[in-house]
Amino acid sequence: MQPLDLKAYIESGILEQYVLGQLSPAEQRAVEAIADQHAEVREEIDQIELTLESFAQAGAIPPPAGTLDQINRRINNLDSSIQTAPSQSIGWTRWLIAASILLAWGCIYLWMNNLRLSQDLDALATDNKGIQNCCDSSRQQVDSMNVLMAFLQDPSTRTVIMRGTDINPDALATVLFNIERQSAFVNLSKLSAAPIGKQYQLWALIDGQPIDMGVLPLSLARNQQLVAVPFLSTAGGFAVTLEPVGGSVVPTLESMVMVGMI
Repeated sequence: MQPLDLKAYIESGILEQYVLGQLSPAEQRAVEAIADQHAEVREEIDQIELTLESFAQAGAIPPPAGTLDQINRRINNLDSSIQTAPSQSIGWTRWLIAASILLAWGCIYLWMNNLRLSQDLDALATDNKGIQNCCDSSRQQVDSMNVLMAFLQDPSTRTVIMRGTDINPDALATVLFNIERQSAFVNLSKLSAAPIGKQYQLWALIDGQPIDMGVLPLSLARNQQLVAVPFLSTAGGFAVTLEPVGGSVVPTLESMVMVGMI
């Protein structure tokens, strides 16, 4: 069993899913077992929980500034306007008015607080969806890497080296194909960038005739070496020509930069 890559495990997004309760019971137990064995994982879980707790607490809305002063002024103004009423009636009226004002402010406060909480929940749902998308993307990358590793380690995978012609003697690329898996890749790690306005195009040689296998990427992502290409079981060799961007229907033979035979 290969040792666990803690950095990749932490960055995979599974800890966020664990904290948000989105994992199955078996997956939760697996995360807890790893956290018990690795302090870095436990610390990351604690940090995620603290971040979510801080986010929730940030939604609390204090009463508007000056609320108590405004209530007192309203009571005093109303008190002056009812001085002609009997004293007992005035006392009850003051308290009823004060209670009404407090109730009104309380309703406004609760409404504002609920509105803010609703907005925070929407934002949290959006963040959760982003985390889920990130996890899905990570899973797809891992699945693709596993497929590629299985392809490379398969004894049935064969390689054809395409070497540079007189046009570009330093050019070098490798086609890897597997008849059982019905898949093929081309390794472009030693192929220089195409000139502006041009693009490399891959051809399969079948019974002496070139068959288009598509254009190769204009640029490669960092650390990208293998590019998936169509699989042709009857190919007897492969060649690469330099064509206008977008490719050509037939190869420009005088622009052939590499060729290799099976």
